[in-house]
Amino acid sequence: MSLNAALGEYPADILEGHPTLWDDELQQFRPEYWAYHRLNVFQGTVLPHIYGFYNVILRHGESCVALVMEYIDAIPSKDLKQVVDIVASPPQALNVTAAGLSASTHALHALQVHQSDLTARNFLWTYDSIRHGCGPVAIDFGRAIRLGLYHRSRSFIEICNTLIEYKFQPDDVKAWVRSTLTADSTAAKMFDVENEEVGLYEDAINR
Repeated sequence: MSLNAALGEYPADILEGHPTLWDDELQQFRPEYWAYHRLNVFQGTVLPHIYGFYNVILRHGESCVALVMEYIDAIPSKDLKQVVDIVASPPQALNVTAAGLSASTHALHALQVHQSDLTARNFLWTYDSIRHGCGPVAIDFGRAIRLGLYHRSRSFIEICNTLIEYKFQPDDVKAWVRSTLTADSTAAKMFDVENEEVGLYEDAINR
């Protein structure tokens, strides 16, 4: 991964000779390091195996700070619904996908990590994970912070919007919310959702 791709904020020629900009860019790796270190127990399941940060020189001479991790042959997010429809059958596809997202997110929360960027591109699904009912692998913790008040409930809304990113219909996602957030349900407890708030969550979807 080149510096431009890994950090993205400034081209390498602008960064050269500007230590303040370099410092700003490199600070972005701090939350990533913190999150992967804290979630170490989940490497190989909820997270890919992480091999560390390295200073490397690319073939064309560009300097790069690279986070090296396990390669996962993931299904493109734009194709996920189609694949899940085939593997799990359309009536169950949304439930399977939602359960996987919820399980992976809850695992991060269990170790007090809030990803802060819960979107389709940051979850990697494989054919095996869908076939065996496992959750996706989470990546990209550049914005990660310690789990705080309201983060769990906010994550539930982000899960719903991620389902819509996967091309599930908003009305179907809202129906899933109603069936999932019942009184004293596991999902309601996992994401700190009060029974009387369910309607508010439906209204917040895809805003």
